[in-house]
Amino acid sequence: MRYLVLVKQVPEINSVHFVPQLNRIERDGVAALLNPLDRDALEHALAMREATGGELVAVTMGPPGARAVLLEALELGADRAIHLLDLAFAGADSLATARALAAVVARERPDAVLCGRSTLDGATAQVGPQLAELSGLAQITQVVEIALEGTVVRAVRELESGRQFASARLPVLVTVERGPLWSASALSIAPRRDVAVSPNVADKIDEIDEIDEIDEIDKIDEIDAAGLGGDPGCYGIRGSGTYVQQVMETVVARHHEVAAGAIEGAQHVVALATGPTAAVPVGPPAGAVGTADADPVGLGGPAQQIWVVVECEGATVSPASLEALACARDVSVRLGAEVVAVVIAPRLADLVPVLSAGGAQRIVHAAVDWAGDATVEARVDALCQLLASRRPRAVLGPWSSACREWLPRVAARLGLGMTGDAVGLDVGTRPGDPDTLDLVWLKPAWSGSATARVVARTVPAFGTLRPGSVRASAGATAAVPVERIVIAASASPRAPWATPPELGGTQGPAGAPATPRVDGALRLVLVGGRLDRGSARRAPLLADQLGAAVAGTRAAAALGLVDPAAEISVLKRSMAPALVVALGLDGAGDLVALRAATSVVVVDERPASEVHDAADLSVVVPAAEFLDAMLSLQVPPASRA
Repeated sequence: MRYLVLVKQVPEINSVHFVPQLNRIERDGVAALLNPLDRDALEHALAMREATGGELVAVTMGPPGARAVLLEALELGADRAIHLLDLAFAGADSLATARALAAVVARERPDAVLCGRSTLDGATAQVGPQLAELSGLAQITQVVEIALEGTVVRAVRELESGRQFASARLPVLVTVERGPLWSASALSIAPRRDVAVSPNVADKIDEIDEIDEIDEIDKIDEIDAAGLGGDPGCYGIRGSGTYVQQVMETVVARHHEVAAGAIEGAQHVVALATGPTAAVPVGPPAGAVGTADADPVGLGGPAQQIWVVVECEGATVSPASLEALACARDVSVRLGAEVVAVVIAPRLADLVPVLSAGGAQRIVHAAVDWAGDATVEARVDALCQLLASRRPRAVLGPWSSACREWLPRVAARLGLGMTGDAVGLDVGTRPGDPDTLDLVWLKPAWSGSATARVVARTVPAFGTLRPGSVRASAGATAAVPVERIVIAASASPRAPWATPPELGGTQGPAGAPATPRVDGALRLVLVGGRLDRGSARRAPLLADQLGAAVAGTRAAAALGLVDPAAEISVLKRSMAPALVVALGLDGAGDLVALRAATSVVVVDERPASEVHDAADLSVVVPAAEFLDAMLSLQVPPASRA
């Protein structure tokens, strides 16, 4: 058995800072880390290797300093390491990165490739699926538990809708959502050591310079672009399908009010939940360039369409898909483009009125006979068949667990630029070419501390929209043309097989309706690791009162105070809801992934706690006392809409 683990060196997220004069995030002199989810992937691989034997190879691509994460991997137990080191690799987006890593996979011929679902700096969750596509591997994404039985990998995936058991035959690529310490079922493999916190590796290179011979250095194989082989134009900036046009700092000013007591704090929260900012969507900034009758250069004919890939949950359209339609409709007005809803399913059912009211001006129904489950491979093949004869300006889908695993594979197969986890679309004139309009993807960076304006070099451009970023349209139903295209289904031996998800997520108290899912929620009740279990059990009552979703910090998820699928953290998901009510936080770091929220209320009895610095309203009382006060109030039903 040979295990290949992809690791990346990333800056420590709280240490980076924005330099307005340079229009970029400054990384020089910033503490560096082994990406935490990659470290979790390494721990899974180490445990599997101990059970099966074989060899574990760590791989990274980056500047000379990135060698530090390989040294850490070797210290943890990797047998050898590969460092892709060449200026030709610099500036790579996810597609160019996947191409370089695919060349390594071709050289090493591993049985299993493991990596973190995403990285702290990019957070696209695209490299894993794109590498799987380019390397011809089956994939299992968002894995929290994994075991190997002969030539079959069995895993537990964590989805928005719950946990799912999935299996695939070797060779396979696995993206990891969480390390072995978090596993709780019989499928788990015990971790080799405590890996809850990744150590700082910034000083390792300095240590190397002071030592003439270190055994670990001999285990690192440096490979440049020439040694890697392939077309040099496929790597780095030259091979990237996207580029960053501009980076803008995101600054959210907090009011820092302090409530006199629990009752006053509760009244403030009700006012926030019912006030004018109670449902503020995140979206494209005002003042974007473009008009409704614009005729952009190069966007004539079919390229004037923006496709939205629609996800269906049973016979209903997912809320995130309706948000994507609204986002596309907004930018289409400025481009003079048509919004096309693309439904890949055996039947269209009664979705036409819903899609029309949501903003679709045309519907393409890709009628596919799945002959069983709709596998990743089947969806990839279906969309590629549609795109074989048509070239829309853009293809947009929700940043959901489903779309994250198959849309990047389409982009990789067709060599298209992709921007994951965008919060909106914009239109702007191309620098140096004012007659050409670019479609711009607004991509959060560093958990919302900055926003990058990303432009694709390809047509179509691919991207996914973060749920909750744009308010879904509630327009009137109109007659729209529907085009039905029969797609030839293709079965692939690479496709994994899976059970339906076991329903999870945050449920309301007995007899009460379930609270909304975390993804896309406009309001959150955030449970921290310091919250007592009695108060944590009452959090769904507060959420139901406010029409909010119950979420939790990483510590709260680890302690079982909330469902792990409802975790909010820089490793899991970042959000910008209209209102956050936080209870029992460990520290201000618990709010980093929510730094772009409109209003933040912190309930914490410690008057000197740093968590109050990140709040608009501080309620300095015990959480149980605040919950008593809050649940005694009547909240207008309109606030729960």
